[in-house]
This record gives sequence, C-alpha cells and structure tokens, in this order.
Amino acid sequence: MSDYDVKKIEKNSKSSRTDYFRNATKHKKKNKKQKNKKEKSFWDVPQQYTTDDNSDLNYNYLDLEKKLEIEIDKWGVDSISSQILNLIKNDYQQYKDEWSDQPEELLINLFYPHAKKALKTGYDKAQNILPSLPKDIEKLTIATYSKSIEKLQSHFEQNKNKTEKNITQSTIKEPQTKKLIEKIINIFIEQGIYLEEQKVHHPIINVRR
Repeated sequence: MSDYDVKKIEKNSKSSRTDYFRNATKHKKKNKKQKNKKEKSFWDVPQQYTTDDNSDLNYNYLDLEKKLEIEIDKWGVDSISSQILNLIKNDYQQYKDEWSDQPEELLINLFYPHAKKALKTGYDKAQNILPSLPKDIEKLTIATYSKSIEKLQSHFEQNKNKTEKNITQSTIKEPQTKKLIEKIINIFIEQGIYLEEQKVHHPIINVRR
C-alpha cells in the first residue's frame, strides 16, 4: 500500500458519522440484544465501536463483502487485519533486534500493550480523517478493527506462553509507535476509500437483519 501524507488530508467539514465515541450510554441501550447472547466472538467489541443505529453487528461480513464485490484478497476484513498484524510483528522484530540482550518475555510484555494502543489510536485517527461513510462501509471498517484486535491478542498469547517466566524489570526504553500508528492510519484510510468506491458501483439498500 502507498503511504498517505496524513497532514494533507483535510477532515470533512460535516460531523462524521464514524464518530463512535460520543455517547457510550446511548450505545449500551441500543445493543441489549448483543449483551444477551451467550457466545462471544470478535464481534463483541467495546460499545464505542458500534454503529449509531440499532443494527445487529453479528451479521456475516463475508456476505456483505460479496454483495459489494470487494477484492477480498486485498481489501477484505481478513486481508486488511492480517496486513495490520504483519505491520505490528515487523515493528516488534525491530524492537527485539534493538534490545537483543534482553529476555524475550520482557520485550513481549512491554511491546504488545503499546501495539494494541497504537492499533486503537490508528483506527480512531483514520475514522476522523475519512469523510462520512455509508453505514454498511462503517460496519466493514468496524469489523476490520475488531478482527485486527482478535488476531493481535491471539498472536500475543501464543508468543507470551513460549517465553521464560519470572523475568524482572530492567532498564529498557518503551517502544516508540509513532511510525506504526501512521502506517495503521494509512491502511484504514485506503480501505475506507476503496470500500466507499465499491459502494458507489454496487449499492446496498439495506444490510439490517
């Protein structure tokens, strides 16, 4: 993917419908249906990452991608979330190389909480930069963020369990994630633009269940 100069992208003058963070109480009331479900999946995202309507986020995003005729190998939820995970893994490898004399468990436990925060920050900033998106496109970007978190958590747990135990804290700098955040912003922006273009060519009247 090409790099975006984030500073040159002007925010839409209208208030963005992708602002999911304004009223958590409102979202909680509108998503009681989700709370009553016994089985949990990556769709059980924090309330601020739900849409402003009463739609059920547990729809099959693959069906939505099919209706929009998305090039899923490049722009689909699974593809973009995997690309984001690879960015994080590459960033961790650089951090690991920089501190190669330190125990890996220490490096993992320091890096991955920062990576999760970088992912959230990158997603938030991308949504604020993008213009207002149609509801079905919003849902796919939410799915991408949520799937990215799921993959990141799984990768972290797998690697954490392979390392040594009882490592004490030593003097080591925390990972710098500024460049990682910028790359994540770029990916979400490019996906949002692509999905909106697909929406124009393949409109969906209603995606509610």
